[in-house]
Amino acid sequence: MQGRVELMSTPYPETSIDSPDQDVYAAAQRVWATRVKPPGSFGVLESAISRLCAIRGSLSPRLSAPAALLFAGDHHIITEGVSNSLQEVTWQQTLNFSRGKGAFGILCALHGFTTEVIDVGVCYDFPPQSTVLDFKIAEGASNFLKRQALVPGGALRSLETGYNAVERLESDCTVLIPAEMGVGNTTSAAALTSLILSLDSSETVGRGAGLSDEQLGIKRKVVAEAVRKYCHLSEPLDILTAVGGYEIGAMAGAMLGAAHKKMVILLDGYVASSALLIASAIDAKVSEYVIAGHLGSERGQKHILEHFGLHPLLSLGMFPGEGAGALLAYPLLSQAMELFRSLESFEQAQVSDRANRLLAGDAFV
Repeated sequence: MQGRVELMSTPYPETSIDSPDQDVYAAAQRVWATRVKPPGSFGVLESAISRLCAIRGSLSPRLSAPAALLFAGDHHIITEGVSNSLQEVTWQQTLNFSRGKGAFGILCALHGFTTEVIDVGVCYDFPPQSTVLDFKIAEGASNFLKRQALVPGGALRSLETGYNAVERLESDCTVLIPAEMGVGNTTSAAALTSLILSLDSSETVGRGAGLSDEQLGIKRKVVAEAVRKYCHLSEPLDILTAVGGYEIGAMAGAMLGAAHKKMVILLDGYVASSALLIASAIDAKVSEYVIAGHLGSERGQKHILEHFGLHPLLSLGMFPGEGAGALLAYPLLSQAMELFRSLESFEQAQVSDRANRLLAGDAFV
């Protein structure tokens, strides 16, 4: 494995994650307060850019060499009737993405992202001429109602794969989007969310790729049964092993690696958010490096974002997966960064900020 780093000396990847610079965050907030605009008028964008500055430790950071890593894996839980997509869609779409197709390929090319498409658990052998990287751990995650989803050691191997994928990126990469492909993976995301956040399946299970009411009821029962079966587990790798997916573990590992390298993690939808639950259970500081790209239509994601105090840049009722929501949010983040950098102060623009200062309780000379 080119770019591989050794991570096996401790139970989890040794990340040595430091918190972002809160002094820089406060300074960025003060900069926003002096810009020629009503106070707080750019809403979530102001806090997102302040967080970006804190992560990068600078009031003039650059969004350079953005990267999107897409991890793919199958889920045999679909035999329980929790998905109306065929399993072969996983490998077919993964191949499409590797060819620059699908929303993932199109948006990555549009915004100049470096990409890797990585097989960590697809039930298919990709042809040697494809650009899909072969890091397969198993032929899909098992039906977790019958046995644990991941093979022994599979959780740590998936973390390691994601972590090492970040190590392969260019040194000037500042933004990472962890993405995924895997038919049935919203069921694993819901089970992870229920177990980690102690939520009923009615709060974590959504329609995925368009389930009927009857299918939704089946999916809720499957997740509720999984919670009863594995509720005694508390360690993040044990929970990931029980009900997760190889692509979810790989995304969690990529998040750990990105936070270690002080990259901004632009979060996608529900499945990526469930990976954040695993990563933050390993090292709580990971969530401090996250900016939520969008809130999807899967109801469980809202609980995860609220758990971390994250406010999404977009909320458009989307559920495409494949990193598409985060990729759509990227230009918004880039434009907000340019506003922060280029907006004049009231003094520079020769505009009175008397009303703003009165509202802030400042004294006047």
